Amino acid sequence: MSEELNTKDNLEEIKKSLEDKNLDPGQIARSLRIAPSKRKILQLPKDLLLKHNALIFHKGSTLSSTQRKMIMERVAYGINKGTITTQEVADEINKLNALIQGELVKQVKNDSSVNIED
Repeated sequence: MSEELNTKDNLEEIKKSLEDKNLDPGQIARSLRIAPSKRKILQLPKDLLLKHNALIFHKGSTLSSTQRKMIMERVAYGINKGTITTQEVADEINKLNALIQGELVKQVKNDSSVNIED
C-alpha cells in the first residue's frame, strides 16, 4: 500500500461520512473486535472513569492490570485533549482521601470505645 490510511485527510473523510450517514460510533465499536473487558473501559462515562482512576491512585482497584492501564491512558488522553482537567482528577482523589480518612477515624473511635477490664 503506497498511501497511508490514517492521514489527517482520511480521518476528516471518515468523520464527515459518519456525520452524513448518522452512524452510531457505538455500533461501529461493537463491530470491531474488541475484548469485552476493554470495551467496558472504553464505554465508561467520565465520572466513573475519574472514580476508577482515584481507586487506582490509592491502589484499591480490583480491575485487571490491563484495565487499570487503559483507565490511566484514557485520563491522560482526556487531560491532553482538554476534556478532563487536572482539577477534576485531583478533586476525585481528594474525595476518596476524605472518605478513607472518615472510615479510619470511625474505626479508631469504635475500637477505642471498647473497655478492657482486667
